[in-house]
Formats: sequence, C-alpha cells, structure tokens
Amino acid sequence: IARCLENNTIEIVEVKCEPPPKIECANGHPPIAVPDDDLCCWHWECDCVCTGWGDPHYVTFDGTYYSYQGNCTYVLFEEIRQTVDNFGVYIDNYDCGAQDLVSCPRNIIVRHETQTIQIMKTVGVMQAVLVNGQIVGIPYSKFGVKIYRSGINYVVEIPELQANVTYNGLAFSVKLPFRLFGHNTQGQCGTCTNNKTEDCRLPSGEIISNCEIMADAWAVEDPRKPYCGTSIKPTKPPAPTCEPSLVFEACHKVLPPTHFYQACVFDSCHVPDGNMECISLQQYALMCAGLGVCIDWRSHAPECRKSTLWDSKICGHSDFRPEEDNDENNNRIIEGCYCPYGTMPFSSAVDVCVETCGKRKEFQIDCQDCVCREGGSGIICTKRECGDKEVIQCELDGFYPVTVPSPTDPCCTVMECSTTLQTIMLVYHKLQGFELQSDNGDCCGVCVQTHCVLNENGKYTLLKYKMASTK
Repeated sequence: IARCLENNTIEIVEVKCEPPPKIECANGHPPIAVPDDDLCCWHWECDCVCTGWGDPHYVTFDGTYYSYQGNCTYVLFEEIRQTVDNFGVYIDNYDCGAQDLVSCPRNIIVRHETQTIQIMKTVGVMQAVLVNGQIVGIPYSKFGVKIYRSGINYVVEIPELQANVTYNGLAFSVKLPFRLFGHNTQGQCGTCTNNKTEDCRLPSGEIISNCEIMADAWAVEDPRKPYCGTSIKPTKPPAPTCEPSLVFEACHKVLPPTHFYQACVFDSCHVPDGNMECISLQQYALMCAGLGVCIDWRSHAPECRKSTLWDSKICGHSDFRPEEDNDENNNRIIEGCYCPYGTMPFSSAVDVCVETCGKRKEFQIDCQDCVCREGGSGIICTKRECGDKEVIQCELDGFYPVTVPSPTDPCCTVMECSTTLQTIMLVYHKLQGFELQSDNGDCCGVCVQTHCVLNENGKYTLLKYKMASTK
C-alpha cells in the first residue's frame, strides 16, 4: 500500500495476507475465493444458488427445501434495494397433474434493463426463446445478455453481473454472486444471506417460518391468469351442467366417447385453467380423424393460434407445404393450424406465412431482412444493416457516450450521453486533512484541504485550515 506523507514523501507498506479460515455455505455448495476491495488479499463467499424442479420442488439461495403447488406467475428473484435497472427472474407455473393439482414450471422469464427474455416450454422438453415477445435464434448476444444451449439446458447469462439462469423444461437454476447480491434478494428463492432462518421473507419484509406460505405471497399480475391472487378466495359454487351437444355424434358409433367425457368433466372440476378440458376434446377428435371421421369442433371451442395469417384445419395433412409432394406425409391426418393456400411457413419455429416463391417477396423478422426467392428456390435472410453510428461528444462533466437501443429501430443502436457506466471498483485511501467534496449532479468531485496536519513524534493532530483571502 502506498501512503502519502508530508513533504511529497510516499511510503510503501507491504501488505501481508493471512489465508482466511474456510467457511461453510448454508446451501451446501463450496465457498468461492473472492478478492478483497484492495485487490491484495482475498476472502471466502457463498454464491447465491437457487434451484427448482418437478411439480415443483425448491431449494432457496441458502439451501432451504420446500414444495409449492401454485399455478400462477411468481417472483423467483428481485432485488430488495434496486442496484440494477429492471432486473429480476420469474417463473410461470401451470397445473401438470390434474389428480393432485400439482404444478410444473412452464416458462422462465428474465428481465434485464430493456430486454425481457422468456424460455418457454413447448412440446415435451423442447424450448422456444423469446426476447421482447419475438422468437429469436440461439446463440443470441445483444445489449449485455447472452442466450445459448448447454447440453439439455438453455442458458441466459449476463456477464457484467456474473448472473446465470438455466432451464430445460423440467428444472431451473438461478446463480448470482454474493458480492453483488448478498443480503439483497427476495422472492421464492429466498434471501441470500447464508442463513436459512431468514429465507422465508414476505414482500413486506417480514420473516416467517413457513416458505410454502411465503411462496404464495410472491404472485405477480398475469393477464393470462385472472384467477391468480395473493389472498385466499372462497370456493365458487359449481356451474350448472350445460346442454348436451351433438358435435361429436358422428363419431360415437366408431369410438365411444365415455372415457374422454369423464376426463373432460374431471379436468373442468379440478383444474382452474379453462383450456385443460379441451385436451380431452382434442384427443377424441384426433382419434376420430384417424378412424376416418372428421369433426369440425373448433368453431364451437376456438383454440387455434390467433393469427390472421393462419387457417385452422381440423383434418389437414401433416406436410402442408403445397410445393412438396410426399405421399407418406399426405396420408397422415393431423389437426393443426396451416398457412392459407398459396403460402408456406417461414420455418417450423416461427409462425409467419410467406407467399410460395413464384415471385420475389421481401419481409423482416428477428432483425433480419429476408427474401423469398423467385422460382421456389427458398428463403434467404441477412442481418439487418444499421449503418454507422453517429459519433457524439459529451461536454458536461461526468457524462460519457454510451450505446443504447434506437428508439426508431430496436434492432439497431445509437449513441447518447449518460452518467450510467459499467460499474468499476475504485480503491482510494483518505488523506488526513482532506475531504472529498462534490456538487449535486457532479460525477467525480475534488479533494479539498480542510485541516492542517501536525506531526509531533508520530502523533498526528488536525488543525483547522483557513483559506487565505484573495481580496
């Protein structure tokens, strides 16, 4: 360490670092060696690691285990005192077991500054990745966020914060560094304090002993789930039985509907999600179609994806690209949503219908400029060209040019002056007799002498310093 003495003298003092005793992490993970603020020595810390799986079972940042059956959208992690703009991790649960009303994770949502990332469970354990509501390809890297696959996991990584979120459709994990988020987390993942007794924290700040009760308090508003709330609601009286319908009558003699009807009634009574009973109707219609009986039941219970570009067909062919001829696929009857006649899907992952390539057509998707080439030779896409960014100069002290999303084109960036920079670590030693002073809005400040320092045989005395008058 360098210390400034009087008469322009600098003293160099060697720092001796004693190995710190190893600590034990409450969550069972090994401790991490972290440099001290002076970057000379180091100490042990326990990183914040929260996991969840199944229907679902949770292990908090500090290692508390609990199970919670809730099918709303919840806060997994948010900061108690906000240090990062719009940063949090959320879980969207759904009922995955009608008999016991168990729930499973469906979507993991990560918010960071201007981006909202959703890792969505689609078919089985297959995932779809959305950024600000748009499907994106992976690997993805933009505005400080990286998304990629690692084995069966999809990973959202924010290198600046050393934050890591994984999800594979069945299990999730949230990992944060203690030095940035210790004693500043709340939600279903608990408080990262290396103390299990503080894990069950309510939004009010109260610590309770039951994490199942705590978990219910972290529901957030979700327009798709109007039945969700943090308070217990009385059971509603049963709805009257509707009039019997003859929609499926044509298939009754081919395939008795008894089992499908019983399953539909059970789901309707035990699962609050109104779409659950439709699965029984869908399965019955699918099996009827396989036996040669096509039933147009969707018009009585519309559920096909709502897009003006897509047509719902009850008995369509599995291969619905009109320019391709495949007898094996064309003989398979599958219910689904199909592109209108004369168009074809852009890809199996994106719900966009484009004209069959008899003529050239241009369109944009996922920050790419795409062209449907003439003659049916396919679709080519190139990255959106944003052009050169205008170089700006920031004249005010403490303001620096930073890159932000363009207000007119979210695929591109522009430069603006801001005081918000990447967090850096400053190490300074206060000089005796000096104080750091700064005006409101000033980024840096200056050292101002306030006292004289009298050194008498190694004993320092501060004397009031009076600035000489310039008049």
